[in-house]
Amino acid sequence: MASGPPSLDGRKTIQESLEFLFLTGTDCDVIFLVGEPRTRISAHKLILSCRSRVFSVMFEGSLKEKGDIVITDAPPDIFHLFIRYLYTDKIQMTGVDQVAVLLYLSKKYWIDTLADDCENYLSGAISSENVFTILDYAILFDIESVQIKCLGHIHKDFMQEIGLPDLESSDYPFVAQMFKVYSEKAGKGKEKHSILHTWLNDAKQVHGEKEMLPYRRHTARNKTLIECLKNLLDYCCRGDVVFMVGGYLEPIHAHRLILISRSPVFYAMFEGDSAGEREIILPEAFPSVFYLFLRYLYTDVTVLRGRNSEAVQDLARTYHVDSYRKKMCAEIKRGLVIRHDGWQPVKGRHDNRSGGGTDKDGHDQQKGSTRI
Repeated sequence: MASGPPSLDGRKTIQESLEFLFLTGTDCDVIFLVGEPRTRISAHKLILSCRSRVFSVMFEGSLKEKGDIVITDAPPDIFHLFIRYLYTDKIQMTGVDQVAVLLYLSKKYWIDTLADDCENYLSGAISSENVFTILDYAILFDIESVQIKCLGHIHKDFMQEIGLPDLESSDYPFVAQMFKVYSEKAGKGKEKHSILHTWLNDAKQVHGEKEMLPYRRHTARNKTLIECLKNLLDYCCRGDVVFMVGGYLEPIHAHRLILISRSPVFYAMFEGDSAGEREIILPEAFPSVFYLFLRYLYTDVTVLRGRNSEAVQDLARTYHVDSYRKKMCAEIKRGLVIRHDGWQPVKGRHDNRSGGGTDKDGHDQQKGSTRI
């Protein structure tokens, strides 16, 4: 049996497999030196480039970076969390200040999915103790929905004559001090609300004069990890392995890093490979079936069609991708059955007097016409 590192056993999801490569430093090809003193964080250019156009230009553009990359605008622990998110689409947020740095990094490197998560966290974390700090971040990053929510919170406390502890302890005193000045001028009722809006607009203007962020607005939305990996496969981006498949040797491009993360057989096959494209000939495989197998390796999407499903399962057994069979069993338990003409949900199984469901044309399905 082919062997690889203990956690590259074919039983993990794509997120877990890539996270293992990152945490163990397996086959990393880029090093970040973060903070002061410089902390080394290793990563993979393929994953970073497919997640961020900023990293793509950094590694592949005409003025691409050479050697280690120095990061001075984020602490090592938070930058490590940020890079880990690019491999998994998962992150643990533990405080407003930490989230503000993550939001800064997500804006800088155009990771919209993480920016959305950070904005949602800030919106849900507003309290009298931190409202000015969060408002300051909302102004800095131009998050209008959070600005409005902070203003509503301040107005509620202001109208009820409740003290705001964050006013004295804010790390951004110019916003708090401006509020103090405007609150002393405020009257009652609607006049207070109007003065608060004037204060917010002036605070934005002052903030804009004091802070300049190192990122530009962009209109195209960033994608999730799975969407990015599917694009890698479908558009042959940055491929370093080409499979020549079938009788006509149809080329299918893939990526060594993804393959070794999912299969101990591929790990053994590519271990010690030098840079450059590797060609593998598979004359007995069908191109469409092999593509579906690769698509599972990249996205964890299973194939629910009869013959193709069985053929992909054969490939999964050959390359020891045990997670495929495990996932197919889970699909069966959720109410899917395999028929001679493919996989489909069973409808009316419990109330159809014939004992079966209905086929794809809506006709009654006789007993014995399905098999699992």
